[in-house]
Amino acid sequence: MKLIKGFNINQTDFSAKATSRDYIVNGDDSAVFSLRVRRDSDEYWYDFTANTFVSTDTSRNRLTNKKIKGSFSSSIFFPARAAGDVYTIYLFAEPHFDTKIDQSLSDNPVLYITKLTQVADSTITFSVKSTSYGDKFGTLPTTVTSTGSPLQSGVTVVDIDWNFIGSTSNGNSHGFTLIGQPLEDHWITRTALVVSGTTSSSTEVNIIRSTGVYVGMTLREVSSGSLSGEPSVTNVNIANTREATLTLSSAQSFADGITLTFQDRGSNQIARSHGFSFANENFTSGLANSNYDYYDEGGTKANESYHTVRSAPSNSTTVTISPNTLGIAGGATVRGINVVNTGANAIQAVGEDETSANDGSIVLQINQQTTLVAKTALYIDGSSFYANIKGEIHIKSYPTNNLTVYLDLDKILIPGGPDA
Repeated sequence: MKLIKGFNINQTDFSAKATSRDYIVNGDDSAVFSLRVRRDSDEYWYDFTANTFVSTDTSRNRLTNKKIKGSFSSSIFFPARAAGDVYTIYLFAEPHFDTKIDQSLSDNPVLYITKLTQVADSTITFSVKSTSYGDKFGTLPTTVTSTGSPLQSGVTVVDIDWNFIGSTSNGNSHGFTLIGQPLEDHWITRTALVVSGTTSSSTEVNIIRSTGVYVGMTLREVSSGSLSGEPSVTNVNIANTREATLTLSSAQSFADGITLTFQDRGSNQIARSHGFSFANENFTSGLANSNYDYYDEGGTKANESYHTVRSAPSNSTTVTISPNTLGIAGGATVRGINVVNTGANAIQAVGEDETSANDGSIVLQINQQTTLVAKTALYIDGSSFYANIKGEIHIKSYPTNNLTVYLDLDKILIPGGPDA
């Protein structure tokens, strides 16, 4: 009998984009074969005439009785598929043409099977998070997303330009103060897992199995009970398809069914845990004026917020403010025509006016005089009702699963308070 001796096709995984794969069937002259290709997720079959996958199984879904003359070559077209897929290729020898498959290729003399994998795209969502001051922020910026292939080569650039607006709620209307610039170590991920079974003073905890927890992550929050310190994950043992056992760096006690929130911090740890590799480029943060104009840190206007004097003080540290005190924080400083700044003169207290009722005030360290007349413009340095963070994220590789990455605002931008 004539032998089919080889089926050659590039079997490396390919991206969700449309692609073609050439194939070659080798064998004895006059050996006869047929070919079918199935998309596994929906069991659609390849139409060799239309070069696409269809739900109806017809004669066009089989490349039938092809005769080898030295070799036979053609190609298969795989359409774009964002969710990815697996494709099964069936190569049949046709015994009624005295053909079988060589044993070196398949133990089955009439059938050889191979599979190709199309890898799904993944989406990275960039967001912001404040663990310590979340309820004190006003309007947070919208998230930014980027979708790409885990197989990509090269760099994808994602632009970030986030504006922040302070809170107008009573007690929280003192705007923002800037404490740092965005670094790669300021990006974090969060993963929530459910405890399976009670844990009492043990470093081991069983969790309902989920992707996204890895050695090096820290346990930051529990939905009920208490957390002793911030233990890190030192080992992950996948017990079965339902559960995994985590080993923590310190003993903990947890009730069954509570939620544990784990955190990764920094680009290096996120890359190790999730396969998402990225870098910060040209990132800056700064306070801005009410028109959202952005100023680099260190620029004259970077830390300015604009208000006016309501009525002239008379040898007093208290200055009345119009139209409100939004964005003025204790510890900030004041500039303006005839403002006495002969020494340290930080704002010691803010008499809050978040509703523009014209009843707000600030208390300074140095007495102010009547020469500081009504309607004088006051420039507040060190706090503002508006802030901005912008820069570029250079994505070097996408993870295999969707991922949300947060910029930790607690390291960069925090709400101001009424007192110095």
